[in-house]
Amino acid sequence: MFSALLLVFSLLNSISLAAASEKLSAREKEIESLEVENRCLRAECENRLSLEDIESYAEDVLGMRRCSPEQIIDNG
Repeated sequence: MFSALLLVFSLLNSISLAAASEKLSAREKEIESLEVENRCLRAECENRLSLEDIESYAEDVLGMRRCSPEQIIDNG
């Protein structure tokens, strides 16, 4: 009787372990997918924030212009 209970308990634990392992595998795949998406989004963000784009925005939208050498004061 005891061995039968032990066998049933062991089988239930095996089923529970298999379910947990399956969930872990799914989460690992999700993490991997999110890491790939994160890398792509970072690369896209870096491409959007190029120096040329920033300079163009400063000039075209904000009306800023580069300083001439005589406007620069060196406090060093």
